[in-house]
Amino acid sequence: MRLKRSISNREQIHGVIIALLVMLLTNRVGNAVELSGKVLAVDSAGRWITIERDKGDSKKPVTLDVADSVLAGEELALGTSVTLDYDPESEVVSRVRILASTTSSQSMAIAGGGKSINADEMLLQGIWIAVAVDRHGTMMTKQDLQDQSRRIVIDSNRITFEETHSDKLIKYGGTFTFDPRRKTLDLIGKGPMGADFNLLAIYQVSESELKFCYRRNGDGKAKRPTEFKAYKERPNFSMSYTCRRLSLD
Repeated sequence: MRLKRSISNREQIHGVIIALLVMLLTNRVGNAVELSGKVLAVDSAGRWITIERDKGDSKKPVTLDVADSVLAGEELALGTSVTLDYDPESEVVSRVRILASTTSSQSMAIAGGGKSINADEMLLQGIWIAVAVDRHGTMMTKQDLQDQSRRIVIDSNRITFEETHSDKLIKYGGTFTFDPRRKTLDLIGKGPMGADFNLLAIYQVSESELKFCYRRNGDGKAKRPTEFKAYKERPNFSMSYTCRRLSLD
């Protein structure tokens, strides 16, 4: 009888230890799971947040829905270290705790419909070398690409197209707004001859590659591209770029 009780007690203690270990390994707080990482993006209305996890096998960004009023009145800076209380049953973040802030000048105002810095906005930044260009429905040759040295430079919300003709560097571009959920981008600026233009674009971006297709909205009736393919049509011609990021190493 004592032996059975002793075994039963040991089993109970063993069960408690296992439960504690599970809580420690998964960082569980009640029904919530603690997720720690750095802020990559946040919705201006406080409806979702994107972080890069500190733990786990994957370093890919994770975007999570946030419960109402959780982010009200908060202001997070790009790269801020936070811990989120995430409820896997309701699939929402119920609490956000700031662990450490950053001195980055790019901040994200959450309250009052402020600006939202998205992960795509960070990925878009840099110098992109064109490796394939569909110009008005015709693919440029590798020799033409090499001779013209086409590239796209993105700095903050400004895009500059660069190309070389007869050893002369030509630059043109403008400013853009974009929708990271729909992967769309609108660009207003001036072309190589100084004429105003309005471009409707789609994009796809990663750490190493940018795909960018635009259609000129010359008559105000153009439709945004739905694929990375250009067509020969006037006045709303289109172009599609595939680029690799210029490494500064």
